Amino acid sequence: MSTAAILEAPATRSQRDSLSNLGVLLGFTWKRNWVRLVVWLVIVVGMFVFIFDYYKALFTNESKLQSFISTVDSPSLLAMVGIISNPISVVGATWYKFWMFGSLMLGIGVLFLMTRNLRGDEDQGRAELIRSTPLGIHSRLASSVIWMSVLSIVIGILTGVALAALTSDPNNLQHLVNVSSVGAAIQGSMVFGMSIGAMGLLGVGIGALTNEISPSSSSANGTGMAIFGVLYIIRMIGDVQSNPATWVSPIGWGQKMDPYGADRWWPFIMIVILAAILVWVAWMIQSSRDLEDSIAPQRKGKAGASALITRVWGLGMRLQRGSFIAWIVCLVIFPMVLGSVIKAIRDMISGTTMAGLANMADTLDGVLGMIFIPMLALVVGIFAAQSATSLRTDEAHGVLESQLATGVGRVSWALQRLAVTFVAIVVFLLITGVCLGASYGALVSDMSRLPVVIGSFFAYLPACCLLASIFVLGFGWWPRYAVSVTWIVVVALWAIMIVGLALRIPSWLLDLMPFNATPAVPAVPMNWTPIIVLSLIAAAFTVVGLIGFRRRNVPA
Repeated sequence: MSTAAILEAPATRSQRDSLSNLGVLLGFTWKRNWVRLVVWLVIVVGMFVFIFDYYKALFTNESKLQSFISTVDSPSLLAMVGIISNPISVVGATWYKFWMFGSLMLGIGVLFLMTRNLRGDEDQGRAELIRSTPLGIHSRLASSVIWMSVLSIVIGILTGVALAALTSDPNNLQHLVNVSSVGAAIQGSMVFGMSIGAMGLLGVGIGALTNEISPSSSSANGTGMAIFGVLYIIRMIGDVQSNPATWVSPIGWGQKMDPYGADRWWPFIMIVILAAILVWVAWMIQSSRDLEDSIAPQRKGKAGASALITRVWGLGMRLQRGSFIAWIVCLVIFPMVLGSVIKAIRDMISGTTMAGLANMADTLDGVLGMIFIPMLALVVGIFAAQSATSLRTDEAHGVLESQLATGVGRVSWALQRLAVTFVAIVVFLLITGVCLGASYGALVSDMSRLPVVIGSFFAYLPACCLLASIFVLGFGWWPRYAVSVTWIVVVALWAIMIVGLALRIPSWLLDLMPFNATPAVPAVPMNWTPIIVLSLIAAAFTVVGLIGFRRRNVPA
């Protein structure tokens, strides 16, 4: 009798208690994530406000705005940034500059936060520990959905309120927002803000679903990013061909909210409904699966290992194969798009009064060497940082200990893994140079510029390696913080490259940054001194980091 009672109890209480102690878990989730939530809030809202204020100072009259709009009106750029019906205004320029990137950044960021709290906790065994307490089966999912939804909505509201405050000037409505009344400006600003928040809610729905169907946190993130990529491509096809395909993609729904134009709210409701449906499906899957199980099981490996993955460098390549493919796709598409609009970019900035920008636009080589090549080289540098930080990932997941147990020395293991990163950097710089150079050469009908562009990219090889060496230094001496420090440096370099001129950062300080210190070939003559200095610094950081790695505990 007692055995039967024990067996029946869970079935009778499972549905009633599925959200038990949700309030406690909400508090725990906030304490564990509040820094990340605040950082995302500040970055997204702050960047939109900054870009609007920057463009307000940059585009001081209608002719400059018209020049900018004519630049982004090319099919290749419209495919990247989307279309609105009221572009000829400062806020329209802000839309073209940052809406697509900023909103997708928020959506994917929310996806990653969902994974951290859901499948990531299952991978680490933390979810099993939490579930050993009187906690409902759905409390973890509900807690993450609630906090990430709040983050998205608050970002949307604050962005809208900030833009409304900046644009509600009755004497300058036409130039700022190209509407006839303050009320229309406020309404458009709120639509603008909530169109960004909608992409965050889309990330909540996609993240909830992928974390239930995927067997690991990395596959959940990868599947979620793939879904965003497919939706982005569908939206891109619809915008370029002016067909209804845009309406098939939820990203297109956010774009079709059309601030300061149609000011539609119903696409936002559609995104909310879609996110709710995805969360409901995830809820149903979670009700029927075991903890740490998934709908898509982990793919079984081969019975015997190939000769390649029996080597440290071969296994390093295999573990990063998916990342390599994704980066190659991006480094083929974006350089070709940028190369096709270089003339338009030069014409747009040639008449600006902002210090430093006008001189860049004197020649096409100037635009290449001082804007496009450094920016794309930094993108390769971001890959270098990501690839290097995989060493810490392997240590955390036990891959490092398993390989050291075979007799491989620590320094040998690290050098072989870093060799994979180095070779990939070289290949990616070559691919980027070929694609940008070929697109640029086709535009100017002069393919002789291709070798020059390729050579210009290789000038940034030491700067890219320096980002990887910063991680190696931390990996050896402060492994728990190495990844965070590396990404803080990457974000700082990216921010300085984007807003350095606008913030009037002293030139001597800018020149100390690795991607600024590198000679902007072909805009300026080659100077080997900074190349040698950056190479020596990268080598020194690597050596010191390896010394620390050799001395410390594994794992640490």
